[in-house]
Amino acid sequence: MSTFPETTNPPAARRGGLPPMVLVMLGSLILVALLAAALGQLRSPPAHHAAPPLLLYCAAGVKTPIDEIVRRYTTEYGIAIDIQYGGSGTLLSQIEINPLGDLYLAADDSYIPPGRDKGLLTESLPLGTQRPVIAVAQGNPHNIQSLDDLLNPDIAFGLANPDAAAIGRVTREALRPLGKWEAIERACKVFKPTVTDLVTDIKVGSLDAAILWDCNAFQAEGVEAIEVPEFAQASRAIEIALLTASRHPAAALHFARYLAAEDRGGESFTKYGYGSIPRPPWADHPVPLREESP
Repeated sequence: MSTFPETTNPPAARRGGLPPMVLVMLGSLILVALLAAALGQLRSPPAHHAAPPLLLYCAAGVKTPIDEIVRRYTTEYGIAIDIQYGGSGTLLSQIEINPLGDLYLAADDSYIPPGRDKGLLTESLPLGTQRPVIAVAQGNPHNIQSLDDLLNPDIAFGLANPDAAAIGRVTREALRPLGKWEAIERACKVFKPTVTDLVTDIKVGSLDAAILWDCNAFQAEGVEAIEVPEFAQASRAIEIALLTASRHPAAALHFARYLAAEDRGGESFTKYGYGSIPRPPWADHPVPLREESP
């Protein structure tokens, strides 16, 4: 018979475990932390999803002010604007084939009524004016002073395609009634899809002259404008219109009004040489342009 005394299991504290009181306190702390986290989630505002970007079809010649205004608008409102640049006519044809997007900005407001008649566009806003000029390299090395000077076979002269770009169409419309379009068309060495292509050609010296908007000549370093009387009455308004197919019409119209406001987009249009028009001051929540039908 063993003489050793019987032993019992030692208490938890002697086995290295935590005393019951400590376990209770830890459980209470965990419970408080969970309750605090849950309460914080209830009080936190709901997460805001990023606003979807808007798609703007924009005449290539208006790129300089538009890029500046878009940067300012995105910084101020957090809404991205995706921009597709091209000739006004080309872009409208693209919208007709595949009517996706939100806004269309034409370098000549005469593109807007046909787009509206086809059900592609709704309300629109004017943004500024511009007029055709002869553009040459700084200093006018070939001493070009008139349209007749462009008929010289030694002058490399370019135009924008009248069926693709507003400046080409306006040039044709201004000169045809004067009986001068056919001669200018024959003398043209190259037709380009956009006015910005012509600016580049003049700057690099591949063209001696081109017919551009006055604003493009004003904006381009190393280019100067020659005004001629044939274009005195050929001023055109640039205009932005809402696409009927827009999935974000309220946001699109908000941006369009931002472009048109005197103290927002208007500042950039004036800065880059566009003719002034009556512009309203900016209002973040403006009234509708026209009353909705009952």
